[in-house]
Amino acid sequence: MLIRKTGFPILLNVLKEDREDVELVRGALETFVSALTPIETSQGPKTEVQPASLNSDLLSRETENISLLLSLLVSAHLML
Repeated sequence: MLIRKTGFPILLNVLKEDREDVELVRGALETFVSALTPIETSQGPKTEVQPASLNSDLLSRETENISLLLSLLVSAHLML
């Protein structure tokens, strides 16, 4: 699944603005997991770029994205 530049802002906005909506945040995080998990295939050339690699690169370009994801872990830890 390739999210591209338009999908990340939408998902990140959900994590920023809708933190209280657990189901919506869960859906956004599940989408991130799907988008960042490499797909093993026996078909196609080995030199083919995996969508997960492109998605990881797009996500990690902005340090605030990583900070946002880490802040969710801190928030979840404090709720326990």
